[in-house]
Amino acid sequence: MITQDLFHFLKNILAEDNTRYRKVLWGLARGCYLPINPQHQLRTWVGIQEIEIAKYVKRLVEKDFTCFDIGSAYGYYTLALARLTRMGKVIAFEPQDELFELLELTIKRNSNLPITFELHNTRIGAESSGMTTSLDDFVVRDEDRVPDFIKIDVDGAESEILQGSRVVIQRFRPRFVIEVHSYELEEDCVQLLNEYGYVCRIVNQQMIWPELRPIELNRWVIATHKRDE
Repeated sequence: MITQDLFHFLKNILAEDNTRYRKVLWGLARGCYLPINPQHQLRTWVGIQEIEIAKYVKRLVEKDFTCFDIGSAYGYYTLALARLTRMGKVIAFEPQDELFELLELTIKRNSNLPITFELHNTRIGAESSGMTTSLDDFVVRDEDRVPDFIKIDVDGAESEILQGSRVVIQRFRPRFVIEVHSYELEEDCVQLLNEYGYVCRIVNQQMIWPELRPIELNRWVIATHKRDE
């Protein structure tokens, strides 16, 4: 914990406490502009946000892929996936109105990225109803949107999203990075993906500089189909 204490001490002294668009210095979103307050998002600015899974994301995303970012927030992974796929497409889903407006501004601020973006102020869930749609329904409406890679981070509804994606999973075998926050949720996700022939790897937070959050669990399920291994 000495490392953590020293980090927070230096951050509070050296980092500005204001939010504005800043260029990410390193990592998956290097060179992109994001709304960053260094007091609270220093990892993002430096480029080491969720560094534990960076190598897996780079390995799983290929040129010309169609990538889904479910739970896009202000757009860190939306931009990171755009950099990785380069000539593909990124489809981002963010149901919270305030965050969605920020996501739109972020994409406009990074208009130099030469790929296609689709932004949807929509919640992805187990079935379609009101402002919620299942991934199966979303893809069936337009098969130009078939995902090759899906990142999911929705703070608790990850299993529901997979339940509503069974057709997509069975027919198209996208690769997954799923953030989970409980052991039960993790087990549900892994079990469903195993049913469809996926190999799942669990990635824990790093030991030296973990992200401290008041939740039961904070780690990731990395999933690829056996045929892709």
